[in-house]
Amino acid sequence: MARAETRDRACFHELLLLSCCSIGPPAQTFKEAPAMWYVIYSRDKPDNLQRRLAARKEHLARVQQLQDLGRLLVAGPRPAIDAEDPGPAGFQGSLIVARFDSLADAQAWAEADPYVAANVYESVEVSPFKRVMLP
Repeated sequence: MARAETRDRACFHELLLLSCCSIGPPAQTFKEAPAMWYVIYSRDKPDNLQRRLAARKEHLARVQQLQDLGRLLVAGPRPAIDAEDPGPAGFQGSLIVARFDSLADAQAWAEADPYVAANVYESVEVSPFKRVMLP
């Protein structure tokens, strides 16, 4: 097989893989293609399970909006113990990976989280994330 034909086949297979495995709607459905994925990594304050539960509905509604827009890769709480349901041990924080138009937009979104307003989080870190592996 000629070198050019091998290269063309490799490019075709790469494009096919990307088109079959992309997450979310095509970039043109966004006002602009989001430049980056961002990780929102939070740490809970100690003994805050009741505050977390009280704000959970509003928190999940905001995360659902990201999902509905095709901008959410993964989101969930981080249990305080090695168990799916930590019970009264509660959670040690949360993790969200989502697309935003900029780091400033991701930080603003994180700062407006109902868990922040409810004083659930001890700290929130937002950083760019480069997605390399597809599921």
